Amino acid sequence: MEAWLTNLWLAGRLESMESLIEDLEARDIDPALLARRVISKLDRDELEAAISMATQLGAEDLDEIQDMDAFAERLTEIAMEGTMVDGPDTVDAPDVWFSGDASALHDPSMETNDFDLDQDRIYAFFSAGDYVGTEVMVKWYRTDEPKILLFKRHSIRSASEADYVWLAPSAGWQSGEYQVGIYTGDEAMSTIAVGRYSVR
Repeated sequence: MEAWLTNLWLAGRLESMESLIEDLEARDIDPALLARRVISKLDRDELEAAISMATQLGAEDLDEIQDMDAFAERLTEIAMEGTMVDGPDTVDAPDVWFSGDASALHDPSMETNDFDLDQDRIYAFFSAGDYVGTEVMVKWYRTDEPKILLFKRHSIRSASEADYVWLAPSAGWQSGEYQVGIYTGDEAMSTIAVGRYSVR
């Protein structure tokens, strides 16, 4: 079974998170355990190739990683949480706040957690707190029908009071519940902020 998932993963044949969830459920497999076993069997080059495909991290980013297995396990944990395995109901982290306009960074009255289907971009604002890095890891996903929309690093303005990322799906938004998680861009990928919103 591990070879089956590894081959699909490395060959890029996993069409979507939904198809992987369906395959694992049909085989009654614990995805977290399987992911750890797959990671333990891959060498560094294979792990780097898989991580690069999933997150768009480049060779320079990955060269900085000291413990590639631990990094891969943390990435997998973040990717699967709320999509393939249950996530915590509450997370002890500052809130991400949302708006349909980038100027909400300076005008909190434009904040909302409810959007219409015809909304173009949705902006996710956050404060990096004490984090002094220049990049964050962003996971943007749908929670009610698990689907990752964005999972990659984004540049931020270091030492800024607040920053933002945005998303405008090419096929438009679907009605549902969404969550955005912001993590440090370092090897630990500690949670910086988390927020949820709805599209109707």
